Amino acid sequence: MATSHPELELAAVKAMPLVLVLPPRLSALPDPVDLTDLADEAWILPTQISGFPGLLELAEQLWRSAGARPASIRSVSTLQTAVPLIAAGMGISLMPRSITDIAGTRVEVRNSLQPVAPLHAVMVWSRQLPPSPVLELFLGVAQRTYTGEL
Repeated sequence: MATSHPELELAAVKAMPLVLVLPPRLSALPDPVDLTDLADEAWILPTQISGFPGLLELAEQLWRSAGARPASIRSVSTLQTAVPLIAAGMGISLMPRSITDIAGTRVEVRNSLQPVAPLHAVMVWSRQLPPSPVLELFLGVAQRTYTGEL
C-alpha cells in the first residue's frame, strides 16, 4: 500500500482477528466451519479501495486456501451496512470479531477452518505535512501498544 501512495505515511495500530459472519439460518454449522460448506452462499464485503488492501483481499486469500470461490459477491459501503443484510439472510461475510459488539445476536459468528490472516487497522497521514506534537505523542503511544507486523 505505501508504494502505491508515496505521499502517505502509515503506522499500524491493531491486528484484528477475522471471523465468518453468518445469517441465523446457518446456526447449525459447526465452529470452526469449512469454507467448502459455504460455497453456495453470496458474500457481502466492503467495496475495494484502489491501493488500500482490505477485507476483499483477505477474503480472496481465504478462498484460494480453501480452493473454493463464492457463488457471488455483493459490495457494500461499510461493514455496518452488511450486518442487517446478513441478518436478513442475504449473504455471509468476513469481519473483525469486534463486529459482534454491533451485531449482537442478530447474526451467527464462526471461525474458519482455513487460516485467516488478520485485518490491520492503520493510521494514515500526509507525508507533506509535519506531524503536530499531538500526532507525534499519539503515534508514540500507538506504536508502543501495537506489537504486530504489517
